[in-house]
Amino acid sequence: MSAVREIELRKRKLTAAFKRAEQLNALPEPAELRADYARHLCVLVSGYVERSVAEILLEYARHTTAAPLRSYLDVSLKRLRNVDSERLLNTIGSLDAGWRSELAAFVVDERQAALNSIVGLRNDIAHGGGTSVSLAQVEKYWTSVQEVIDKVEELVLTGPRHRSVRPHRR
Repeated sequence: MSAVREIELRKRKLTAAFKRAEQLNALPEPAELRADYARHLCVLVSGYVERSVAEILLEYARHTTAAPLRSYLDVSLKRLRNVDSERLLNTIGSLDAGWRSELAAFVVDERQAALNSIVGLRNDIAHGGGTSVSLAQVEKYWTSVQEVIDKVEELVLTGPRHRSVRPHRR
């Protein structure tokens, strides 16, 4: 399956999870349940960023590099974790300084805060912290994170130098 399809599938699954979360608002006093679900969604959104960036870069490598380099990238990207704004810029910039510059101009304000917050929350949650976050806040982060991943996909797979790299969507 192509990277674009994998990312779209993950996006649909997460969007469905956010829709299910809306149903929690109809319950009488589900404050703790909503908080638990919000923390769960933080972890899922963080994973979405990690896997999406890896898939996009591997798709690019499939079309532009020799097998040994693809293998190296595959192994390296499997270890890609905690993709906050700085790690994202460094990862993209390690392949193309122009992509880094363009992405840095895009990942500012709400987008930067969303990436950094999602990773910070995920780490706190994973290590037993008592993080409190609302479903509404996680949903805001989700919207910004999707914009960032769409921009990475556009830069790497459909930018002016790489028009032939991106597979067709169906």
